[in-house]
Amino acid sequence: MDYRLIFAAAFVAFLLEAVGRRMLTRLSRISTESGGEKSVIAEARAAACKYVPFAFMG
Repeated sequence: MDYRLIFAAAFVAFLLEAVGRRMLTRLSRISTESGGEKSVIAEARAAACKYVPFAFMG
């Protein structure tokens, strides 16, 4: 139960971060090509899966 709650909170945080980064990138015209990019949901899920287990270590 705790893992799912922390995962959900982290997923929302990383989703907001991915959307914000994507918007800033598009607004600044750094990258005009979107080829090979993951979806923002896939990016958020990957980040949450990577960092949430550290909450339970130690």
